[in-house]
Amino acid sequence: MRQMVGDFHRRNVRVLFPIKPWDVGTRDEGEPMWVTWAKILKEIDGDGLKWGCNHCGWTGGWKYAVRPSHVTTIAENSRAAFPLQLWRETVSAPGTLAERYLELRQLSLPERHEDVLRFHAACPFGPGARHPCLVALFRDVKTNEPRAIHRTALTPDGRKIDRKALGPKAGCAIKMTPDEDVTEGLSVAEGIETALAGMALNFRPMWALGDANAVAKFPLLSGIECLTILVD
Repeated sequence: MRQMVGDFHRRNVRVLFPIKPWDVGTRDEGEPMWVTWAKILKEIDGDGLKWGCNHCGWTGGWKYAVRPSHVTTIAENSRAAFPLQLWRETVSAPGTLAERYLELRQLSLPERHEDVLRFHAACPFGPGARHPCLVALFRDVKTNEPRAIHRTALTPDGRKIDRKALGPKAGCAIKMTPDEDVTEGLSVAEGIETALAGMALNFRPMWALGDANAVAKFPLLSGIECLTILVD
């Protein structure tokens, strides 16, 4: 293999190897896949990797560098972009299974829901699985930058199958109320449903944090004098 790569290099041709990063197989190398690939590329003098999914459209790649930690960082950056790509594929929630799911729980979409709760008709939900999903956007609590998504997978009649987060959500919140409307007080909850139920009882402004650990680690925010925590 190294000889073949060398032949291409002598003709000024880079050699990228196609992989399926979601297909980990049954062999455990005892380390992250990206580190294993870095070692392989170093051994054969390869230039990098390329990947693409025919189902969800995720494409990407990275150029090999001698330091595996550097290669891992590039790969992680590509993976971090995937949740936001799925967010861009979503549509407005009214009239979809996402709204139907909330109605079955006697909940409604909040004002300005377009920026926080949307619908994906066939969202990736684990290896080889796709489901209609209510999709929520996690934003950094301090910078407001989009970071991750929360997916609630739904049956064809709008009932919950399961829920999963995707992306780096530490230090983030699902901001049911935008930053500009958060002044002296703030209410937070773990889940989306609890947050919406609280909003129906006039607990506003409201953010959902995703889980109990995020509630426990919620930072002090400048200007917030009163924090109300809604428990599930």
